[in-house]
Amino acid sequence: MTQNSNTNPEGARAAALAAAERSNLREGLPPASPVVRVLDAKLIRGELTYDQAIEILGKHYRDGVPASEFGLGSALAEIGETHGGVELEPMRRDEPMRIADLP
Repeated sequence: MTQNSNTNPEGARAAALAAAERSNLREGLPPASPVVRVLDAKLIRGELTYDQAIEILGKHYRDGVPASEFGLGSALAEIGETHGGVELEPMRRDEPMRIADLP
């Protein structure tokens, strides 16, 4: 029996993450790291806030990591999220972001 998104929301979320990963690969972007995959899943399920995700990323990444590796800055900006009271702006996919740039 096949399960669809109405009966298996976790399966639908996993499928959406896999589709996003394939889209990034088609655009020539690097695959997401295991840390980012876990954070994405936890954000989607509501188990983490964006501030918590930023803090975790700060512990796992050094300055100079391209934003396309995790795309979190753009995701935050698209929903109008702020970090430390500072509004984040959407970034181009090729624009590098450093954790130190976050307020």
